[in-house]
Amino acid sequence: GNGLKRIYIKYRNSNGNESAIAWAKITLNSGSPTPGPTYISGVIEGNNEWTSTGSPYIITADAIVANNSILTIDSGVEVKFDGDYYLYIDGTLKAEGSEGDTIIFTSNRSEPSIGDWESIKFRNSSVDAECILSYCKIMYSKNGVNIESSSPTIEHSLITHNQRGIYCNWSDSHPNILNNTVSYNTNEGINCNSYHGGVVTGNTVEHNGKGIINTDITRNNTIINNTYGFYVESGGGCTITEISGNTISGNSKTGIYISGFPVRGTNGITGNTIKNNGTGGSSYEYSRIFCRDFQGTISDNTISDNGNGIWNGTGSYPPNLTVTNNDIYNNLNYDFKHTRSNNVEAKQNYWGTTDAGQIATKIYDYYDNFNYGKVDYSVILGNSYTIPITGPTAPSLIINNGDLTTSSEQVDLTLSANGATEM
Repeated sequence: GNGLKRIYIKYRNSNGNESAIAWAKITLNSGSPTPGPTYISGVIEGNNEWTSTGSPYIITADAIVANNSILTIDSGVEVKFDGDYYLYIDGTLKAEGSEGDTIIFTSNRSEPSIGDWESIKFRNSSVDAECILSYCKIMYSKNGVNIESSSPTIEHSLITHNQRGIYCNWSDSHPNILNNTVSYNTNEGINCNSYHGGVVTGNTVEHNGKGIINTDITRNNTIINNTYGFYVESGGGCTITEISGNTISGNSKTGIYISGFPVRGTNGITGNTIKNNGTGGSSYEYSRIFCRDFQGTISDNTISDNGNGIWNGTGSYPPNLTVTNNDIYNNLNYDFKHTRSNNVEAKQNYWGTTDAGQIATKIYDYYDNFNYGKVDYSVILGNSYTIPITGPTAPSLIINNGDLTTSSEQVDLTLSANGATEM
């Protein structure tokens, strides 16, 4: 068939003496691809193209795109794994389908099930800037896309019915995960719990065990109907760059779960809508946001209709949490539960009411258990943080009815503030 081939040559003279074996590589291309199925295993070297004519491509043993080699997969191609095998990428993989003609990576079984094959595994020598999975479907694997010390782009793809959808298992992985649907994966949808994490933007992540595990940018995603929505648990401490603009809803346990030694938030948890999470229980796991040793700011979020609103749990490191300018109300158990010995600042939030006594019934702190610190909510917003506060224009000051000179020791002042809607 077509592709990279090796030619072996041995010379024998008239006396019957034989030379050593020499070999060289050549690429055969007949101009018309051989109709599929095409069976693949071993080393893939050189510049290769998998076409719709040669489809399906059936992986019969571990296969590897070698260093300095390129595999291009055309729209409409099916790649089927006939067992517990990897497709390793040490060079470049370009799998770019189209909206109406996707590339499929799946099991070769007639009745496929989750975990039938291993993964597409990008390794350290793969070419980050050129490796891409776009408009692909990845199904029935253990770890659909396995990213090891590499940073490919995964976009506009459906990653479903795997044990893990996308899995980064080394600290220097930093993939771009953009505008995908990641669903029905039994363990995690997206797991980038590495030191650098990934850019996870614009995805729909639903019906997974844990929706997103990420320590870098998690922005503008829809994270719904998972067991946990967003989840980070770090034994050695880490920094989360950003959790912003996400809709986190309907997750059966925690909307955002953060626990570490410690976990620092560079740009904090901001601008998210987090509703209807953890409504089935009252423990810390049934919360909109659960924090243990999170050092950062929670601001400009809507936090409502969850089991608990925010639960700031007991930890081992000095606390540094600020909660401000949020809407926190109508959560089933508590709007804010604080189970640490320190005090915490939660000023300038909207609690669904301005009645301090009513707010106090939805806050659990020192006044419920003397072992814990106090929640300072002394500055209360009268409306949602999303409604701008309107007030007076600059005040006017009139001295002696506008007379700029006076010989009197008594000065008359008139101060007015017009245009206020709320004082």
